[in-house]
Amino acid sequence: MTNIHLETLEAIEAEQRKNLLKRTELKSKIKTLEEAAASGQSQRSLELLARLLVANSGRATAGTPAVAATAGSLETQLVPLLTERQKLLRDYGPDHPKVQAVQESIETVVAFYRSRGVVVPEGLLENVHPRAKTGPETTQQEGLFAAYLESLRQQLAELDYRDKQLAELHARESKLAKELARYQAQDQTFHDDIARIKALWDVVVRRLNELNLIKNSQGYTLKQIAPVRVKLLTKRIIKFLGAGLFCGLGLVVSLIVFQERRDTTLKTVDEIQHAVRSPVLGAVPRFDAGPVTAEDADSLGAALCYYYRPASLEAEAYRSIRTTLLSQLAETGRKVIQVSSPEPGDGKTTLACNLALAIAQTGKRVLLIDADLRRPRIHALFGLDREVGLVEVVGREIDLLTAAKETAVPNLFVLTAGTAVAQPAELLSDVGLAEMLAVARREFDIVLIDAPPVLIVSDTCIIAQHTDGLLLVLQVGKNRRATVKRALERLQANHIPVLGAIANALDAKSEDGYGYGYGYEDAYVDYASPAVGEDQSATVDPPGPAAPDEPGEMISANAASPRL
Repeated sequence: MTNIHLETLEAIEAEQRKNLLKRTELKSKIKTLEEAAASGQSQRSLELLARLLVANSGRATAGTPAVAATAGSLETQLVPLLTERQKLLRDYGPDHPKVQAVQESIETVVAFYRSRGVVVPEGLLENVHPRAKTGPETTQQEGLFAAYLESLRQQLAELDYRDKQLAELHARESKLAKELARYQAQDQTFHDDIARIKALWDVVVRRLNELNLIKNSQGYTLKQIAPVRVKLLTKRIIKFLGAGLFCGLGLVVSLIVFQERRDTTLKTVDEIQHAVRSPVLGAVPRFDAGPVTAEDADSLGAALCYYYRPASLEAEAYRSIRTTLLSQLAETGRKVIQVSSPEPGDGKTTLACNLALAIAQTGKRVLLIDADLRRPRIHALFGLDREVGLVEVVGREIDLLTAAKETAVPNLFVLTAGTAVAQPAELLSDVGLAEMLAVARREFDIVLIDAPPVLIVSDTCIIAQHTDGLLLVLQVGKNRRATVKRALERLQANHIPVLGAIANALDAKSEDGYGYGYGYEDAYVDYASPAVGEDQSATVDPPGPAAPDEPGEMISANAASPRL
């Protein structure tokens, strides 16, 4: 179907372009007349200039493009000569050699353009002094000049009003075009549903016809020819029971073997390291966020365990990852790091936020960027407003240092996702992202970017063009080998360096728990400690809203704050 509103929009835009050309031409003529009047030229010269512009306008409207262009050249050449002639007449008089030389140049130009068919107003060759004439004729010339100038200004005002009307019409037609496009898409959906239902109806009718044919066909007749033997021997019963028990045991064993072979999830750190073929920077044990009490409540979400429970097992795990990562970055000089995962629900956002807290505690200036424009969550974890953020900085509506928000943790700044956009990939492909990250490299020591999952959208590959590496978060017992393999193939195809993997939601008491199960429950006890970077005597604000984590992460939803 043809969208008639789109055709109307094209016509309106063509008319706007024509109006723009007319307005430019009128402004040029008005500027020429005003400059000529301001230079102190005689009224006769101004009247000749006005007549020349009127003649050129007529030829530009009715003549061919070649003649119009020639008339424009005549105007360009004659106006400076007429101005010079009036100035010399005022200074030296009509008999001076310079005045006569300029007069000869004017005559030469006029003769040349008359030979090409351009009409030149009479009186251009007259040697008139600026103060040679006065009286009614001068007043009439001045009136002609002023009237023509006012006419040009009125035409310009009319074009401005027409541009305003065209803009309103363009906005209305654009809205109608979008609505019609939405109706067309909905109509196509209805047509597809009708076609699918019709095909299903045809299948049902055909099946009913087949059943009717079977019902009407001749069947078989059964007849008993001998009595049924009901009594079974004891030996046969034992045989049946043995065979059934054997078959049951075989079926159970087969199911166990099948389930073991079918389950391809990564269950240990060794399996993760073998699958990613990269160093494992650390492992975070599975933890429960738990409710935040009134004594240590803050605007940060309960999932930030490093802030609320700095002496816990999980906080120690983040410190271990921080130490390994900073050592690696110090050797290579890298600063801008992405944090991503193969699929949603692997815990990348929680890990990025807690890792940023751990690095900021060392005294480094850390910038945490929420680049997951489709499902942003960092603003909720830190209790910030997401309206001004990455989208506005990349779109050059605001600079990075103004948009970055300070948090309750010293040296930690957060750039939220910003206003929701319809096409995040196109926005991240803009050159504004590279400019923003260049500023971040200068102003901050470490930049952590929370990127979308690798296998879901292409945003991570787009952002990686401007970063120094990627941390791949894998959740133990959730990610499968095939999923990790596809994610690594995509990263390798886009030449994205993987700095290392992080095993998330690991059982602290397992053999691969990196020592978390060896005495830590007794050595680390929960005690009231101040938040990271705060004085113990500081006044505690009322509890802030908790932040929802990604589906499938290790945070327990019923143990978090009321928002969770």
